[in-house]
Amino acid sequence: MFATVGVINAINMIDGADGLAGLLALCALVMLEAAAVYSGNGAVAHRVPILIGAVAGFLMFNLRFPWQPRARIFMGDAGSGFLGLAIACFAIRLTQNPAHPVSSVLGLWLIPVPLVDCLVLMVRRSRNKQSPFAADRNHIHHLMIEGGFGPTQAAFALALFTCACGLIVGQLLRLHVPHVVLLLAFVGLCMCWYWLSSPRARAIRFFQYLTSSKVPAHGVLAGADHPAGPEEESP
Repeated sequence: MFATVGVINAINMIDGADGLAGLLALCALVMLEAAAVYSGNGAVAHRVPILIGAVAGFLMFNLRFPWQPRARIFMGDAGSGFLGLAIACFAIRLTQNPAHPVSSVLGLWLIPVPLVDCLVLMVRRSRNKQSPFAADRNHIHHLMIEGGFGPTQAAFALALFTCACGLIVGQLLRLHVPHVVLLLAFVGLCMCWYWLSSPRARAIRFFQYLTSSKVPAHGVLAGADHPAGPEEESP
């Protein structure tokens, strides 16, 4: 129950730029499908493609393209909550099945961006004596866009990072790398992002370096799903 609520909230919190949450969810679902097929879990393998098709169709209207400068539809809290619930349930069914064992640690690396972003922000807000669910502009996509990434560039860059994490960890599991090592690596990723994003100007400079951008560190976020103010976050 704790893991399911956590994933739902993480997907909800990352839904702050056109196409981002849907693209990260699509990556996670595709890797879940690959793991289900590899492990022989037919119950999961037969159901995940239905959701993959639905999310792919949604992204045709939620991503930005040359012929579509802005998203035409948005998933909202209901959509992000449903995707979080589905990903959590499929991951639980995949990793808690004795007949087709898949390591639980793999689930962390299928959606690393939403989980790391959510955990780091909640810890930082708690240390600053704020509500862990208070909305702000310190999410990774906010910092990337202020650092010179476009909304679509940020979405695809984070999707590529997600796929790389999932594929690498999947291969490490096949090589029988101890699960505790992969768990500690995830904790290390959280700690690295906490350090890099504290203060936020450091993270913005890092993304400016990646894009060779001259955008000032106090630049205004442009192109988010809710450009008039910070996105709403639901606990």
